[in-house]
Amino acid sequence: MQTFGNAELWAAPQSYLDIFYALRKTRSPEALQSALAASLERINLRSTDHADMLVAYTAGWNGIKDALIGIAAKKVSADYLLTRDEEQQSFRQLGIPTLSPEAFFEFLHREHGVTFDAIGL
Repeated sequence: MQTFGNAELWAAPQSYLDIFYALRKTRSPEALQSALAASLERINLRSTDHADMLVAYTAGWNGIKDALIGIAAKKVSADYLLTRDEEQQSFRQLGIPTLSPEAFFEFLHREHGVTFDAIGL
């Protein structure tokens, strides 16, 4: 299990697919694969299984991808769920606070004095 200080960073595999497909037109596949592979040294993945898919399809979420991300977040007992869509109603039913990445970095800086900077691919 990878940790970052006293925090564990988790992602759903679906998020990695989204990142790859969103950036594939701006970066070479080799550069993206290298960067994403390197990030796995710090970020744990929580995969989903057959039972999770059944829950996702019957839970009444607006989107299956969001349902699977939410299920993964619950399985790792996430303290926060980072999303571009903080107002996503489906995530609210999880009882996990949602923050944009920017708001999360601001929180880390304000509450813990931790500052992050962007890196290039």
